[in-house]
Amino acid sequence: MVVKIWKVARSKTSPEGIDYSLALVSPEGDRLVGYDNHWPKGHHRHVSGQEGPYAYEGIDRLIADFKADVSTVRRKNQ
Repeated sequence: MVVKIWKVARSKTSPEGIDYSLALVSPEGDRLVGYDNHWPKGHHRHVSGQEGPYAYEGIDRLIADFKADVSTVRRKNQ
């Protein structure tokens, strides 16, 4: 599991002043869960091969949502 969250200058591409990339990767190298906010997509998530929007509400919520998805995916893959 890799979690990167860093403060950046507020801008059109980073209106909240943060960038982030959170990922759970399988031993084979497949991304099982991912959250990021790269430009031009903005806030979005990847779960079990499906990509969708993510409603960012702050760092604490981001980490909690990521952990919840990681738990769900791990339970399904047992």
